[in-house]
Amino acid sequence: MAERLRDLSQPIDVPLLDATVGAFYGTGSKEERSAADQILRELQNNPDTWLQVVHILQNSQNLNTKFFALQVLENVIKYRWNALPAEQRDGIKNYISDVIVQLSSNETSFRKERLYVNKLNVILVQVLKHEWPARWQSFIPDLVSAAKSSETICENCMAILKVAALQFGDFYDAQYVKMYTIFMAQLQTIIPHGTNFAEAYTNGSSEEQCHIRVLESAPANRGGLLMGLEYLIGISYVDDTEVFKVCLDYWNLLVLELFEAHHNLENPTLSASLMGLQTTLMPEMVDGLGSPLLQRRQLYSVPLSKLRTLMICRMAKPEEVLIVEDENGNIVRETMKDIDVLVQYKIMRETLIYLSHLDHEDTEQQMLKKLNKQLSGEEWSWNNLNTLCWAIGSISGSMMEEQRSAADQILRELQNNPDTWLQVVHILQNSQNLNTKFFALQVLENVIKYRWNALPAEQRDGIKNYISDVIVQLSSNETSFRKERLYVNKLNVILVQVLKHEWPARWQSFIPDLVSAAKSSETICENCMAILKVAALQFGDFYDAQYVKMYTIFMAQLQTIIPHGTNFAEAYTNGSSEEQCHIRVLESAPANRGGLLMGLEYLIGISYVDDTEVFKVCLDYWNLLVLELFEAHHNLENPTLSASLMGLQTTLMPEMVDGLGSPLLQRRQLYSVPLSKLRTLMICRMAKPEEVLIVEDENGNIVRETMKDIDVLVQYKIMRETLIYLSHLDHEDTEQQMLKKLNKQLSGEEWSWNNLNTLCWAIGSISGSMMEEQENRFLVMVIRDLLNLCEITKGKDNKAVIASNIMYVVGQYPRFLRAHWKFLKTVVNKLFEFMHETHPGVQDMACDTFLKIVQKCKRKFVTTQLANMQNMYKKQHPTWDHIF
Repeated sequence: MAERLRDLSQPIDVPLLDATVGAFYGTGSKEERSAADQILRELQNNPDTWLQVVHILQNSQNLNTKFFALQVLENVIKYRWNALPAEQRDGIKNYISDVIVQLSSNETSFRKERLYVNKLNVILVQVLKHEWPARWQSFIPDLVSAAKSSETICENCMAILKVAALQFGDFYDAQYVKMYTIFMAQLQTIIPHGTNFAEAYTNGSSEEQCHIRVLESAPANRGGLLMGLEYLIGISYVDDTEVFKVCLDYWNLLVLELFEAHHNLENPTLSASLMGLQTTLMPEMVDGLGSPLLQRRQLYSVPLSKLRTLMICRMAKPEEVLIVEDENGNIVRETMKDIDVLVQYKIMRETLIYLSHLDHEDTEQQMLKKLNKQLSGEEWSWNNLNTLCWAIGSISGSMMEEQRSAADQILRELQNNPDTWLQVVHILQNSQNLNTKFFALQVLENVIKYRWNALPAEQRDGIKNYISDVIVQLSSNETSFRKERLYVNKLNVILVQVLKHEWPARWQSFIPDLVSAAKSSETICENCMAILKVAALQFGDFYDAQYVKMYTIFMAQLQTIIPHGTNFAEAYTNGSSEEQCHIRVLESAPANRGGLLMGLEYLIGISYVDDTEVFKVCLDYWNLLVLELFEAHHNLENPTLSASLMGLQTTLMPEMVDGLGSPLLQRRQLYSVPLSKLRTLMICRMAKPEEVLIVEDENGNIVRETMKDIDVLVQYKIMRETLIYLSHLDHEDTEQQMLKKLNKQLSGEEWSWNNLNTLCWAIGSISGSMMEEQENRFLVMVIRDLLNLCEITKGKDNKAVIASNIMYVVGQYPRFLRAHWKFLKTVVNKLFEFMHETHPGVQDMACDTFLKIVQKCKRKFVTTQLANMQNMYKKQHPTWDHIF
């Protein structure tokens, strides 16, 4: 069988290939899977397999086989395209185009084969990267022309442009505008304007309008933009949580952007983010003038008014509200908080506050109008009254009288004067006010953006040299660099604006100059990396190689400042570091990996700093890194790979990530040591879960928690997710680290309430991430050690802490409880005893834990259990009696 597939001198046996792919994905023996895997690897590595791709695609009905063939073709396009003869290149290009048109021209085939079409779109854009514009100048006209033929082809043409935009950048904005206009015309023929999306849910989905700034920039496009927003408002009323979450994220971002522009116009101080830091700028530094901002605000006034109605109608329940409607329509007390609802409330509250700032009067009128409809009975219902009152409460403090200083007019006139930029150097040299300096730099930035090539050469060189000299002067000294960091960041942005006009033709020495300067001092090196980070956003992949050089120099400099092994928590003031955002570039070559691992070790150290905001930044990074590694590991270990193409889930072959499995295993091995240290970090700093009601107050006493901290609950959710990914990546190391920490609690080496709490919260958070047999063994040891710890520990507060942790841990493992009835029975009996305990918080937590166990193990309580059932915890039962 294998020889017939390896013989590529004749058309490949497609049914046999389908069977091989099926064996790989099937539930057969491990040997069968391994043999199929070996054959598919050999085919993928054979340089002639791609010649069989068309034959496979035309004759196979198996989607996995088709994806395998397309992956072979994609590798050829990526790495061997320019080596192919012209006729073969044209053949591939025409075949892919024809199949896409064929499948997307028919509504039925387009929906049925959507995943296949998405992958073909990606292949087409890979071809486009080599062919456009030199050898395929007609691509854009062809695409626009095709989009007019049918709504499904138009929809897919927009999808192609969306993929292409990620590869080619700003040029595609204009093409997106054309396609968007065509799409809106097509959309209105499918879904008439005014359609009730909540009633037409199945047909109510729509692509996100991610290029909104492009659409609003020209008057001709604004009608289509406003129509698109109106459709999105309708979709937001659909009674589906996931659909609403996507819409809410979009509305939050849009309203935030409009609010910031409005806020910067109305207030003399503008808080803007440069280089990831907060910096104070002048009000005129957004869009150059106030009037475009006012026009933009006017443009969105109608959609925002409708959005306010939406937010009021769908406002999520705040944490303070304890009375809810149950599934039977009765008003009852809430028994358990829904974290997702609390997070949603936080986002909606933020959005509604922004909307209130943008138009206080409309917000007030809408809320009073809704309230009058409650009084008249027109819209009376519990739900309508609840959402209205929650919305009213959420905007507390947002209505303030807004005033504009007379200085605004003066600054506008200065900024509009074409000669003001000639005063910039004088202003920068003589002013000590950071806002004034930023105003001057904004004037200069506008000149560089819009008038640079019209300036005489000596003026261009003068600006370039002056900015470079000031940056070097300020960043060469540690004190001035830290003190003027925001100013230096803005100068970096100005320098990159100059670079966009001058490099490489008139400033070929920029990169060598930068690398040379980086070697002179650690602060200059740090700032050179910041410049490269800004430049990378403008110039793309070329700067990856420069980043590697700079990163290597930076790590050498960093070790001279902070010796390897430094305790960052003790050296907090010097513990800050730039995020290592180009990690994939650094890990790609063996020579760079040492520096990468060193950087991760520093970041581990920074993560121990006792500062919430610092830890949040680090946690976000660790979550993204571990998620990426987990997904690659999961796709390697499982026969079905869930990969995201075009924002949809599609099933691919496991070898379609990084080409082969072995690079993934090597990558996992590369990160094994940092991930082991990261597990320790997550265990030591685990946030408090919602179920735990017993806390330590500011006086060191154990008391009942009176108010939930939403930020802590969100942090717990992220940490739990991260730790589950870490557990999947290495179950053994996770288990060993937790048991080792637990032994140190027993020995007294690391005994403290906080250490025990974080450890038990971490243990509870990974429930379900291990195989059942391993989880059972692990949990037996954990419960045994916790019971022993309770027995040897004296003091009622100590026992209360241990009891709360035992209750939390056992409540987190319902699979274990369902499998061991006698232990479950013992746990429930002990919870009944805890319900009579007078220690603050123990009663409530016992009730909550009991409710949770009953919900998760409900069938065990109504099924007759065998009297002689084995009990693997027989020896532990007496220990429970000694907790209090």
